[in-house]
Amino acid sequence: MSVEPSPTVPAYRLQRRLGAWSLVAALSWLLFSGVWSLWRVAVAIDPQLQHLARTVEHLRLNELGAEPGVFQAPLSGAELQNLAGLGELAPFCLSVRNIHGQAVDQRCLGPSGPHPAGIERLLRATAPGVGASLPLVRYPGTRVGELALSPHWPAQAALLWQHWWQTLVSALALAALVALTYLAARRALRPTAAMMATLQRLEAGDLSARMPPAGPTELQRIGVQFNRMADRLQDTVQAQRQLADRLLTVREEERRHLARELHDELGQSLASIRAEVGFVDEVARESVPALRPSAEALTRTCEGMVTAVRHIVQRLRPPGLEAFGLTACLRQLVDSWQRRDGQHCRYHLQIDGDLDRWDDTLSVSVFRLVQEGLTNAVRHGQASLIEVVLSERADGLHLLVQDNGPLSQAPVLVPATGGQGLLGMRERVQALGGSLSLEVGEPHGLRLRIHLPVNEGNHAAPADH
Repeated sequence: MSVEPSPTVPAYRLQRRLGAWSLVAALSWLLFSGVWSLWRVAVAIDPQLQHLARTVEHLRLNELGAEPGVFQAPLSGAELQNLAGLGELAPFCLSVRNIHGQAVDQRCLGPSGPHPAGIERLLRATAPGVGASLPLVRYPGTRVGELALSPHWPAQAALLWQHWWQTLVSALALAALVALTYLAARRALRPTAAMMATLQRLEAGDLSARMPPAGPTELQRIGVQFNRMADRLQDTVQAQRQLADRLLTVREEERRHLARELHDELGQSLASIRAEVGFVDEVARESVPALRPSAEALTRTCEGMVTAVRHIVQRLRPPGLEAFGLTACLRQLVDSWQRRDGQHCRYHLQIDGDLDRWDDTLSVSVFRLVQEGLTNAVRHGQASLIEVVLSERADGLHLLVQDNGPLSQAPVLVPATGGQGLLGMRERVQALGGSLSLEVGEPHGLRLRIHLPVNEGNHAAPADH
């Protein structure tokens, strides 16, 4: 059954996203509030003038007084001073026209304040064609002119400017709130840097890495759950390493036992057979010459079996490891490769440190790793120079096997492509808690790097005297 890959979620930084969205929200709110204020002031002008006209008509403020019998008194705006009080409530402009439509008096009532000139032009364009008119009558009811009401544009513009200032102040307050929210989020997310560092340590192989108990409750819960998972992972990896180490130990013990059995039992049996064949060869030479070819064939067979058993024993157990130490065994191993393949490849061994003070498990593992590293370099590298560098440092043992072969791409450590030798090396290294990496050299060739952590428990026990 195939599993469809989950859709990729685009990555983003929460702090930047929060700040960007907050800024967009503040600007959008500022623009909306500005347009809303403009619309409110614009649509309120005409109803306000119509209401003023009805008020003037209801209060009969458009009726002009005159002395009885005087019918030809000139029309002027002095009688309209009573409308000044209405301008304090709602600013407006009025125009007095006579019966012939000629303007007699024009004035604007109501307070006005400072404002940019562009606001007045914008307001005029938003609310054009507004106004109201009603007849002027003189006692006893004669129509003598017309009273026209129009917007007091400077006062309305000042009112709109005041609304916009209030909106701007509230927008600045919102921006300050957004800044405080951003700082609070930044402070709350500050522990994520330590959490990311912990994840990177865990990815690098440090299973002791744990999340710090810091930050808000949500992050602390994540940290607690992560630490529990890290504890389980560390216990699981530790158990696997112990099991792998135990398997390596059992395998080496079994190899040691087989090597001893082959050397002692089969070796002695082959030696006895070889002695009997020698006796048969002497008898045949003296009495039965026809048996000599058979005796010589048996002799060659015995010698081949002895050589084969010797090679098997050497592969099962590094020769001379217990008697001469790891350094001598490695030199003998590299020298044997040089003798066998000296015409095609040159081998170089460099050892830094005292390798003979480590216990048998680590010594055997290092020998096996060098042995398999050389085999892999010869098999796949087709190199003319193979170097083995083994150094002891403060953090453990470092093994480098590199060649100058034509390989330009490192093999992948999987069963299909990596080869059983490399997989066996990786399993052995993981069992010892180390790390293994393959990389291509400059300009070509293969580099095998192995790091094995060591401690005081890996020291060999002193020999009894």
